[in-house]
Formats: sequence, C-alpha cells, structure tokens
Amino acid sequence: MVHVLTKVLRRIHQSLRVKGSLLIIQPTPENSTIQLEVEGNTKFSEELKEPNFLRYLEATSASIGNIVSEGLFVIEDEAITPDEGSYHSREYDSLDEWVEDHKPFCEDLEAFNEMSVKIRSIAGKQEHRILEYWREDKVLLRRS
Repeated sequence: MVHVLTKVLRRIHQSLRVKGSLLIIQPTPENSTIQLEVEGNTKFSEELKEPNFLRYLEATSASIGNIVSEGLFVIEDEAITPDEGSYHSREYDSLDEWVEDHKPFCEDLEAFNEMSVKIRSIAGKQEHRILEYWREDKVLLRRS
C-alpha cells in the first residue's frame, strides 16, 4: 500500500505549481474513543480498536517520508490538533445514527459490530446519544 500512496503523492507533486503546497489531514494513529450517554450520564466509554485503519495511517506516514526523502516535498509544518489533552468530537443522537455514519468507512467491521452490540445492550430503549472523540495529524508539504 505504501508504494501506491507514494505514487499518488508523486502525481500530486507533478500537478502542483512550483512552490505549491499540499495539506494532509488525517486522524492520529491512536484509536478514537466512543462514549454512550444516557440521561446526561456516561454509561459506556471505550476506544474503538481499528488495527486495519491504523495500518492505513502508518502507510500514509511512510509515503510522506518517501516523497520527502526523494526531495519532492519539504515539510513546511506539522501539528496534532487539538492540543494535548483535548479532542475533536462529534455527537450523534442515537446509536443508529452513529452506525449509519461510521460503518460505510470502517475497515474493522468485526470490532465495530462488537462495540455496536455492546452499546445497544447498555442503551436498550432508553433515549441516548453517542459521542466520538479523536485527534488529527496535519502535515503541510511544500513542493520543492
């Protein structure tokens, strides 16, 4: 997979004008945390283990390293957002809404389905909401 991503980044390099920039934003290589709230109280909070997805993130990092070492791009800036101890969050009005949003893009369906079943058994028919927390890695590359 690294060679495919590296090839894509090479093509992007060719399409950028001189001194053009490329911003890559992806989740950090840490699992997102999924939380269930019922009546304002946290009833469940657990990391969603996604080893396949984490391998994609690692492959992207390796590809960025490849094109930088080839001299096609230089790293202009790099940051993890939000800062240490803070997270981006997304709120869902129900487990069904979270499943509908997340499942089509999930690379680790077995772990996702296990967590969904666990959350559903805790929530039952009670009114609830799902919160998802994650951080992002941003890399700004400049064509050299």
